[in-house]
Amino acid sequence: MNRPVRKQLKGDLFIIVGIAAIVGSIGYESYSFFSRITPQAGVQIVRQSDVSVFKKPLTVSPKYLQGADWQQDPKAGTAYTHWSFICKSEFVMQLDQTKSKDGAYCFVLRAATVDLELPITVWLPFGISTKLREHEDGHRQICARIYADADKIALDCATKLVGHEFVERAPTIPEAELLAAQQARVMLSTSYAERTEAVSLAVSDLYDKITNHGMNSITTSSGVDQAFAQSPTKLTLPQLKEDATE
Repeated sequence: MNRPVRKQLKGDLFIIVGIAAIVGSIGYESYSFFSRITPQAGVQIVRQSDVSVFKKPLTVSPKYLQGADWQQDPKAGTAYTHWSFICKSEFVMQLDQTKSKDGAYCFVLRAATVDLELPITVWLPFGISTKLREHEDGHRQICARIYADADKIALDCATKLVGHEFVERAPTIPEAELLAAQQARVMLSTSYAERTEAVSLAVSDLYDKITNHGMNSITTSSGVDQAFAQSPTKLTLPQLKEDATE
């Protein structure tokens, strides 16, 4: 069973599934330094023109809770899988003096660096059956299948923003630049979420219906395949240059 919304399980414990994006406005020198940092082991990198995407391996964390922890929502079942397609971004914004006047500053997005993560947490009761454990793993498989191409999707989303103009009003140029970067962050995170998170939620909902939350005879792999085939929200992949992936 997937839970795409914030869920309070017990006391002050919150699980939040959503899109997180961090953006900063930096100069060309610091951007070049950032892009040269050696990534962690297992990080996949794709680059195209002025955009670099670093994708960390997905992580899976099983958590075991006693029955009392489920009492706040007894209709939700006895297991949950939570995930978050995280997209963190840094942008290079260049001020266009010719189009900036009267306190309205125009910035052109020149380059971007994007960091992707996919943390998955599976909440399970003690003494869980093999059938239910396998069902919850189906949600992981769905996310993993989408995340396999998430770097290419993020690269496509960010590349489409290069050259885009952002006009913001603020008392100072640095403040306006931060607002422009924030607008770029929203555009990037929204487009990335529509092509990853939204697909994962649509496919997972169908998967739960097809398998009756793991209660019928349909296998996990068959349920996942059927859910992808039947989902109206499809995974669309961009066409990239052959040398884009490192």
